[in-house]
Amino acid sequence: MYKSLFLLFFIHTLCWSQQNTLSDQIKGKVKSIESKTFLVKNNLIDSQPNYYFIKSFNIAGFPTQIQYMGDDEILDSEEVFTYTNSGKISKIETLKKNGSINKTISVEYDANDNVIREIKVNYKYDVESETTYLYNDSNVLLSKKQQFPTIKFSTTDLYFYNDLLQIREIQKATPDGNSKEVYSYNEKGYLLEKAEYDISNKIFSSIMYEYNLLGDKISLFKFDPSGEMTYFEQYEYVYDNKGNWTEKKTYVKGDFMSIEKRVIKYY
Repeated sequence: MYKSLFLLFFIHTLCWSQQNTLSDQIKGKVKSIESKTFLVKNNLIDSQPNYYFIKSFNIAGFPTQIQYMGDDEILDSEEVFTYTNSGKISKIETLKKNGSINKTISVEYDANDNVIREIKVNYKYDVESETTYLYNDSNVLLSKKQQFPTIKFSTTDLYFYNDLLQIREIQKATPDGNSKEVYSYNEKGYLLEKAEYDISNKIFSSIMYEYNLLGDKISLFKFDPSGEMTYFEQYEYVYDNKGNWTEKKTYVKGDFMSIEKRVIKYY
């Protein structure tokens, strides 16, 4: 499958488990990524991180644990991954700081190792959501249906592709009406533009993306239906000798808003 398909779809499903780094474009065999995000106020960087997590990976490149730390840098919660004998994620448990289970996601596969069902339950074992996937004979995803029993709500996404098997359109059906998103790509297969349409089939926003030579996003521009820019973000990076970024500065509408610092350990 193409890189852009992973970036668009697998971020929203557990299929990203088949990638090496949870949709990060990481190079090399990574043991762990420690990430701290600091907010910037009046051009001064906060001394304590606003967001802090540590991802751990096995030698095959798949996640084994994600620890979420508070602004006091003490563990708040963590996610623990369990795999099948064939290397597919079978379960993700979200644990509280005391080690008790808060939520669990169970994953089922078909004979072709496609994810066909995900069930999310809370600590009471009540089903919060159930997601089912349908594929064609070529193992290309056709639809995703999500049901939320506690609020009696459901959504269905239908996927359509271009000749390169990149997602060109996602049609979204809910009890409130149908909407859609339309995608286009650059020559390297990176997402170039996402156009969003409301339930009246009228475009209400479009987002354009730009990337550097290493494939990392360097800008995001949002436009309204008239073509007027309403929002934009820009990003600057510092890289290590493996070509992975260790520092990312985020600018919102030209203002320096945050800096994310990563410590990457390799096998």
